[in-house]
Amino acid sequence: MFIVSKLFWLLAVLGPAVQPESLRPQVLGNVLVPELLPLKLACAFLYVLSLPALLGLWPLTPAGDRRERERLDGARILTWFPYCGLFTTLFLPPPAEDLAGLLRFFGVTFLMALAAMAVGLLLRWRGAAGARGVYTRAVAPFAGLVVVIVIGTSIVMR
Repeated sequence: MFIVSKLFWLLAVLGPAVQPESLRPQVLGNVLVPELLPLKLACAFLYVLSLPALLGLWPLTPAGDRRERERLDGARILTWFPYCGLFTTLFLPPPAEDLAGLLRFFGVTFLMALAAMAVGLLLRWRGAAGARGVYTRAVAPFAGLVVVIVIGTSIVMR
């Protein structure tokens, strides 16, 4: 399931890059074309849904496992800021190069981390089987819809 969530995350990251034909986050975040708005919103939502699995915030072990409570993993926590910061640079226009822009960037990145933790807590509450069910019955069809939106947007924009 972890590999599937990585594929969903990759689709969310590369989806907005189809039309601008650039992988640089600054270019993707700066694109303010109205025709790309549904694509960017769908990819941003898919990014939020796939992030808890990438950050290790969802229940990977069954409830009857020997270690029910996982210990805090410092190396995993170090990946939170790059993942959440990438969301900010991909889906929002780049901030101005002043203190207010820097505060906006860190504020949105912090809100993204809070959203990932909220989704992760919801998945933990549902349990390992419930989390797998959510990813197979809800997130996978939504990822298919995102692929359709990517294809449709590239056809309309050409």
